[in-house]
Amino acid sequence: MSGNAYGLKSFKIRRLEYDITFMYKNLNGVIDCPELLQKIGLKVPLFNSKFNPPFAIPHSKNDYFTNSPVCRLPISCNLFIILI
Repeated sequence: MSGNAYGLKSFKIRRLEYDITFMYKNLNGVIDCPELLQKIGLKVPLFNSKFNPPFAIPHSKNDYFTNSPVCRLPISCNLFIILI
């Protein structure tokens, strides 16, 4: 039996939901984490286009940093914006 038979979501979907919820709470002051908040890069668009992702993705040289919250949270939020 698969996890969907029990109404469970995949790990990828749950992780995306928790990332977006955490980022929302951090940006709106529900969670007080100034260390993480200062590491989140916001992008200011130079021109108006159809899609301007609001969060800058930090460059990573290895998978360890790519999967860290500092890199994963902006990627999840940009992906969410594309999907809605």
